[in-house]
Amino acid sequence: MTTKIIFTIIVNHNGKKYLKGCLSSLQKARVEGHEQVVVVVDNGSLDGSAKYVKKYFPKVKLKILHRNMGFTGGVNFGLKYALKRKASYVLLLNNDTVVKPSFLQKLISYGDSKPKVGILSPLIYFPGTKQKLWFAGGEIDPVRYSGGHVILKETLPEKVTKPYETEYISGCAMLIKRQTLSQIGLLDNRFFLYYEDVDFCLRAEKAGFKCVIVPEAKIIHLQTKNKLEDPHKEYYLTRNHLLLVSKHAPFRVKLREYVKTLMTVIQKLEVQDDDPKAAYTLKGVKDYFLRRYGKREHWY
Repeated sequence: MTTKIIFTIIVNHNGKKYLKGCLSSLQKARVEGHEQVVVVVDNGSLDGSAKYVKKYFPKVKLKILHRNMGFTGGVNFGLKYALKRKASYVLLLNNDTVVKPSFLQKLISYGDSKPKVGILSPLIYFPGTKQKLWFAGGEIDPVRYSGGHVILKETLPEKVTKPYETEYISGCAMLIKRQTLSQIGLLDNRFFLYYEDVDFCLRAEKAGFKCVIVPEAKIIHLQTKNKLEDPHKEYYLTRNHLLLVSKHAPFRVKLREYVKTLMTVIQKLEVQDDDPKAAYTLKGVKDYFLRRYGKREHWY
């Protein structure tokens, strides 16, 4: 019997202080009958992350990118590495997470039993004793075609123990079957970060795969503050939402969003708004229509 291999891909950008908690917890998350490989893709870090991994976690495969390739670039590098080495499953995991020992076994067991399930997720909690949910599923707003977390009033009823389908899964913790990747390909690198997980799941669903939450699998997300402060974040959210709409939304939604976007631009230009968020929203709209994707180089 051929041994199945599970690759865990952790994209790290200046996240040294979180790596101990994440990698230490992963060492305890074993899956019976499977070979497990952890890969840290260091995305141009300047905080000594690579040296730290080499010194304290020598069994972890370390891949160093010498500039920030974004979440999509780092993940795609890791996915290519895993697929070349016959990965059966690939787990995308944020560096600011701490996993429960049984979470991966729960995900794999369910995934192995359901051929039509292509992407799986654990329940993701905020840290603390209150067991407050950060992610219990994702849904697409049919009006604007934007993605949002299904929080379920921040707690999941105890009776909800069986896996259930969801419209998309967060890239914070996403277990992907090899068959899914073989059929739909990698993340769309145009996104760089934000909305890439929604796009990936929608592509998987169009190909006939299901996205499923496995409630018995649990992890903690420390929810670190993003290095991209609000104005720059607003740029990516604006541009990438329009890209998502262009790829997946019905024609009437596309038309409505384009008209709404152009009206917003006109209003902002008329009032000459000095708000940085507004300025970067306009930059996001402009770059979308000029087909400028990926990373805004001069910000890094």
